[in-house]
Amino acid sequence: MPGSSAGFFARLFRKRGAATEAAAPSAHEASESNTKAPAGLHAAAVPADSVAEAAGEQPGGRSDATAGAPGIVTVVALEPHAGLATLCAALEYRLEDHGMQVRGAGPGLMRAAFDGTLKGTDVLVLLAPAAAAATGTFQEKLDWLVANDNAGLVERTVFVVNYGATEDGGALELPASLDRPVVVLPHDAALGLPAPERRAPRRAARHALDQLVSEISAIRAGR
Repeated sequence: MPGSSAGFFARLFRKRGAATEAAAPSAHEASESNTKAPAGLHAAAVPADSVAEAAGEQPGGRSDATAGAPGIVTVVALEPHAGLATLCAALEYRLEDHGMQVRGAGPGLMRAAFDGTLKGTDVLVLLAPAAAAATGTFQEKLDWLVANDNAGLVERTVFVVNYGATEDGGALELPASLDRPVVVLPHDAALGLPAPERRAPRRAARHALDQLVSEISAIRAGR
């Protein structure tokens, strides 16, 4: 075969070989093509909400930290010497693991409202000494909340009677229309003001405080 013809066919075969190699995928590319999902399938299997949840967020842009914000328990003394500071201190100790904060106000609902303390309240605790003149006005306090644009607090209100903040400790006058039970704190030197010395409450007082915490937790949970 002439040299020119042999060179022609050699060039032709080299061009065909190069074209074949360019068209055929390599072994690595073939492996990747077998493991990749078809277009659009991966996006449908992992929605955006799942990505947000994996990052600690909830759909709609609300994070778990916001959803778990601490609740506010506002304790309002209905009388000047009802034992507000002592009760707040006792509740702070017991509610610190329940995701709730305690703040005190008063004396009187009107003063607490004017000071803005009722705003943002999740649970309202109304504290009164063990005197008929104070406990007999419990229903009036609820009516006052309704009349002053705080009707939402009526179902989230707990009344507490402190026997440690009164001297007579006479018979109480309690309205029968109250939805929730009244928590009665027994006479205990640790719950009185001024207390002669700092001491732990006795068993009966601790039981009453546990009842109060249970009522607050039930309201916080919406029960």
